[in-house]
Amino acid sequence: MFMIDLLCICMPREITRALKAASSCVLPSLMVLMVLMVPMVSLHAQVTPSNSPTSQAKSAIPYPQDFWFTHHYFEKVGDEESLPINIVTSLAQDSTGFLWVGTQSGLVRFDGYRFEKFSHSNRLPYSLPDDYVRSIVPGRDGKLWVAGYGGKIAVYDPHFKHFKELPLSPELTDETLVGRFIGMATDSQGGLWVAAEQLGLAYLPPDGGKLRRYTPGPGPGLHLNHQRIRSLYVDKSDHLWIGTFSGLLHLAPGQTQLESVASDPQVKDSLAEHGISSIYEASDGKLWLGLTRDGAAWLDPRTRQLHRIMLDNAQGNVL
Repeated sequence: MFMIDLLCICMPREITRALKAASSCVLPSLMVLMVLMVPMVSLHAQVTPSNSPTSQAKSAIPYPQDFWFTHHYFEKVGDEESLPINIVTSLAQDSTGFLWVGTQSGLVRFDGYRFEKFSHSNRLPYSLPDDYVRSIVPGRDGKLWVAGYGGKIAVYDPHFKHFKELPLSPELTDETLVGRFIGMATDSQGGLWVAAEQLGLAYLPPDGGKLRRYTPGPGPGLHLNHQRIRSLYVDKSDHLWIGTFSGLLHLAPGQTQLESVASDPQVKDSLAEHGISSIYEASDGKLWLGLTRDGAAWLDPRTRQLHRIMLDNAQGNVL
């Protein structure tokens, strides 16, 4: 069984096993690339002992205050013919268990045995509109949202087995989606949050109505305060979490004011000086954050308590 939580790239095996046991993101024989940590004598992991009360609790995840990682190894599934290009830009698992792999030359679906490729064709009106896949997000209605690097969004319908490009024209939206896509996230109602370099942040309602755009800058309503977005995530309670180049932002359901979380530059070890490249919610509600520098962190959304994961880079081999 494998997990596709990208944050596992910087976890020791003990933490990976505990997180795997406590989360629902488990795939039977489904994997493209996974990075695991090799437990060595030199690995200083302060992990809860297996016979402790905490480790024996149901769905318990040991959360050490500090631990360090030093050794890594890679496991690769597939061969050079499996992917159209050996550069993976995004990964996602849909509700039926398929693993979707975005690349710079098309989209690939993996069922645990075979790779099926999807690409753009001028002769097929329902083909993938953009071969450079930047982001993949499974919808909660069974459909798959796909964003291309050039500014196109499509939704894949598994029943009809075709892609439909969203008609994001000036007549439908505040303005067209231009610029390179950064990420997408869906809420429980079927709405779609989108972030792009020139667009900033936007929300497409589930009824396909008018796109609401939220641009960087000060003023009333929802603004990003000039912060550039790195990642998006909607948790189980429909709270939107935005990873930026300088910390974490939060938007509660029904609110229009963004909240800066654990990102005060005056506070030591805050997220203010760290870009957040990935966000994932564990089964216990805690958020795991992948940082662009100095490893990772986890956050308790209720208490706003942040725990940094320390990295020992003495060997010069930390990912």
